Amino acid sequence: MIVLQGRLDSIRFSNPENGYTVARYTPDGYQAEITIVGVLSGVRAGETLRIEGEWEKHVKFGEQFRILQFEVILPDTARGIRRYLASGIIPGVGAGMAEKLVAYFGTHTLEILDSSPERLQEVPGIGKSKVKVIAKAWKSYHSIRTLMALMARIGASPSSGAKILHTYGSEALQLVQEDPYRICREIPEVPFEVADRLGLAAGMEKDAYSRISAGLLHVLERAGYSGHVFLPEKELLNKAFRLLGGNREKLAEALFDMEKEKVIVVEEGKEQRHVYLSEMHGAESGIGLRLSAMLSIPSPENMRPDLSSLELSVLKGLAIRLSEEQLDTLSRLLDHRVAILTGGPGTGKTTLIRSVCAVMGERGAKILLAAPTGRAARRLAEVTGRKALTLHRLLKYNQMESRFEMNRDNPLDLDMLIVDEASMVDILLMFHLLCAVPVNAKIIFVGDVSQLPSVGPGNVLADLISSGRIPAFILTTIFRQAAESPIVLNAHLVNQGRMPDFTPVGDGCLSEFYFIRQGSPEKVVETIVALCSQRIPERFGFDPLKEVQVLTPMHKGEVGTLFLNQVLQNALNPLKPGKKKKMGSFRVGDKVIHLKNNYKKEVFNGDIGQVCDIEEGEGLLLVDYSEGEGERQVGYTLEELDELALAYAISVHKSQGSEYPAVIIPLMPEHAPLLQRNLIYTAMTRGKRLVIFVGMSQALDMAIRNDRPTRRYSDLSRRLDTL
Repeated sequence: MIVLQGRLDSIRFSNPENGYTVARYTPDGYQAEITIVGVLSGVRAGETLRIEGEWEKHVKFGEQFRILQFEVILPDTARGIRRYLASGIIPGVGAGMAEKLVAYFGTHTLEILDSSPERLQEVPGIGKSKVKVIAKAWKSYHSIRTLMALMARIGASPSSGAKILHTYGSEALQLVQEDPYRICREIPEVPFEVADRLGLAAGMEKDAYSRISAGLLHVLERAGYSGHVFLPEKELLNKAFRLLGGNREKLAEALFDMEKEKVIVVEEGKEQRHVYLSEMHGAESGIGLRLSAMLSIPSPENMRPDLSSLELSVLKGLAIRLSEEQLDTLSRLLDHRVAILTGGPGTGKTTLIRSVCAVMGERGAKILLAAPTGRAARRLAEVTGRKALTLHRLLKYNQMESRFEMNRDNPLDLDMLIVDEASMVDILLMFHLLCAVPVNAKIIFVGDVSQLPSVGPGNVLADLISSGRIPAFILTTIFRQAAESPIVLNAHLVNQGRMPDFTPVGDGCLSEFYFIRQGSPEKVVETIVALCSQRIPERFGFDPLKEVQVLTPMHKGEVGTLFLNQVLQNALNPLKPGKKKKMGSFRVGDKVIHLKNNYKKEVFNGDIGQVCDIEEGEGLLLVDYSEGEGERQVGYTLEELDELALAYAISVHKSQGSEYPAVIIPLMPEHAPLLQRNLIYTAMTRGKRLVIFVGMSQALDMAIRNDRPTRRYSDLSRRLDTL
């Protein structure tokens, strides 16, 4: 590790979201400035910094110093303090004011600003109002500097400090000192260990209730991120002990007190007690009660048409004739207050959704369609010819207040709700949805239960089916047109635990399904680049940016999204000096994905677009999300770039609810922790016309044989079964 001390001359770029900074800096003893890069939150030009890091050579910008830790060094001489204050670091203090302060207080000036700012009135020419302005500005700056120094002292990364500052602003130091454990509740990106070190550094006892309860809550919240609705009590206590150390008896005592305070709910399970966060328990039990209430109300007789009138309604509305199986399923779907329609690709789910809409629409019912993501909602609207909304938009999510405006007291106005891609709906969203649906309405959940479960907690669709309480109709017949597709046929083979058939199509026809075997990550990456940039566009005519999507199991590693996006960006959208605009890591022409719902911009998690312009003078990046529906450009400021990521390669989870003309799926043994049958099945069913696996066949075999998805702790199925 190299240590330098010197003056921060100027800041060329700074991202307030994550603190990443590019600056010019003159180390003591150097004649020329150097470029420094890294997280430098709260610093200002003119300060003396002690920095730790290492030299690196950037391909474009040459040699620069990457900062791993830094500390602001305050001057201790009258000349240094005068220069420091005159640099404009403190609003309201210029060269003249700095001269007055140092002339009066000398080397004690900064000490006075810290501890006795009211004494500034002793300086001739400084009034009470001016003292308030200077004192407020210094306090704000001093708290930022003190926080970053504290973070360095406990060994926390500057990026953690940057996230704390971005969230709490100038009050960060005070809030963290009052309750350091609020960080792990309110800023999940900051590790619990950072909050814990801050607490212990402030004198917190290891067995303090506030520390132990924070640790237990953290373990439960992290379990939610892994898909669990609750944790068995022993597992929770073991994980908390590994995190906190200390006394196991104190952990059990804290758990008892948290239950009394209703922070958690503890229920008896088959083998041991189940511990829930209160919100999770309320959602799981609420779903059970709401569905039970809906199922207790029989469907009205006028909603039970006979088969011949059903057939006529569909023929009249859609100009198609249903098979006997489809007609029977349609009749039974309409006969239930709540029902589930599931099946693999090509089994006719979409046809039945359209048929339900035609029949119920003819009878004057008010039908609403919804899906978990923007892309899934748009696809549902395309295939039905009806308006479809995201669930968050349907429920009118209020981002400012973090609540849904549609609820039990303000229910949705509808007779029937159809929810597509229901396997993606987690336990909390399902609860809020059911609360907003009138108990006398009908709901049909549509989805493929063989796909990956929701990113959020729970395995709701699978639990509803396994409970046996919700009528579930499983489509198995592959219809003629779909049966001609190797993608559809192979998806069903994989779902049955069998290896796909990669036999080439005869008569010189192009196949839809390939496996390109490569034995090393380097070769896999090289092949993917060639496929995207040359082989697929030349042979199949697909646009590499708009019609080809790489889906990978992981984010990290040589065949993860992070590295693949860098490589594919350079291959498909190279940065040509002087010709291509750039903002952050993004370039004009880049394929990007939006990462979180933004209702003001009307862009949603999973939406994919293309950077169409960068207005450098305005500091604005424009993304085109048109997708053939007319021009739709959305602007992002520098501070909002964290809502975007490159999308040449995305995770399989992110692809749920979407379809692409062509998908490329890298598979290597290093993906082993995530290689499961449902992941492969989900990935390959995203491709409409072309699916290409690249990697090692043993990885594919490993995934298909692994039909034991990571267990998710949920009691919804049992809860429904006992109601």
